[in-house]
Amino acid sequence: MDVNYHFTLYYVLLYGLIGIVRLLPIALGCPSAIIIIVKRMWDVFGQSKAVNLLDSSAVAGRLAHAYLFIGPEHIGKKTLALNLARALNCLGDDVPCGDCVPCARILAGANSDVQIISLADGAKEIGIDQIRDVQHTASLKAYESKYRVFIIDGAQHLSTEASNSLLKTLEEPPENVLLILTAVHKGQVMPTILSRCQTVQLHPVPIGVIAQALVDRWGVERERANMLAGFSGGAIGWALEAIEDASIIVERADILDKAIGVGSAGINERFNWAAEMATLFGQDKAAVFFSLGLWTGWWRDILLYKQNCLNLVINLDRLELIKKLASIYGVKQISEFVNSIQSAVYNLRRNVNPRLTLEVLMLSIPKMDDERRQRETRSVSF
Repeated sequence: MDVNYHFTLYYVLLYGLIGIVRLLPIALGCPSAIIIIVKRMWDVFGQSKAVNLLDSSAVAGRLAHAYLFIGPEHIGKKTLALNLARALNCLGDDVPCGDCVPCARILAGANSDVQIISLADGAKEIGIDQIRDVQHTASLKAYESKYRVFIIDGAQHLSTEASNSLLKTLEEPPENVLLILTAVHKGQVMPTILSRCQTVQLHPVPIGVIAQALVDRWGVERERANMLAGFSGGAIGWALEAIEDASIIVERADILDKAIGVGSAGINERFNWAAEMATLFGQDKAAVFFSLGLWTGWWRDILLYKQNCLNLVINLDRLELIKKLASIYGVKQISEFVNSIQSAVYNLRRNVNPRLTLEVLMLSIPKMDDERRQRETRSVSF
């Protein structure tokens, strides 16, 4: 049954009417407190808990002046933020209607009162000048909407100066201004920023739910939908991008090939790979985390196959190789290496030396005897 139906039914039962919306500023000890009665689910896929939390807070008149949306890449953080911006400024009966002028302009990225702040091209940080622009604009009355909404997409990229400057706005929020920050992990955000925002956690969507949605809502053929859902890791945004751009699948395959090859490589090749990844980490952290995520999924597949859980294997296009490696490594070896990858990710997120972290990971790769290594290297081509 369609997920939108469940939430529509919920609000019908709870409030008796659907389609009646009121947006009212109220004073609850905070000049920017906002109340919004929402009568239907926003266009956010698979994040019912987060949407329900926002709805409940809004209906109770306690929508915060600042939020931090936490979740994996492509999970829908910015989509949720834009839906909240539309809801606050919607003029229609069903909020957000998507048809009124504010909704349409926000969807088109043309509403001057809704701004997205992110990394500039080629930049490594969101700088203080960008935050000063936010502060200046926030001090002005909304031009074409009821509320100004600032979405800082990728708050983990805020420089120390930018974070400290943003604190002033978070501590003394202007009236009718909403700040929404997004990040992958809480630990990436300065504690003083974190403490002044209400955190909303977005979780990976079950693979089966994504696959069914791709078939029902986006008309994707079943086999391809299953493949994309599995590859997505629970992030619907990744699957939708892959539908439009086939090169994303090719790029994923290339990255996974390199990671798999490291497992059967000698120590010199492994350390060379670690050096390359450490250099890349200084340029594109997300790319390194994506590679390590693929590698984790790969070893997870080997473990699942070994435990006769074929229905849970993601990389079915490489099933023969998975079967072969499952016969080589033991459950303990695989589990320990998956833990090693996760430890490496943890350390990288906390700014431990990337080359040292990745070299230690290379030393943790499960071992096979030299004769078997040579045999498998000859028999496996990428």
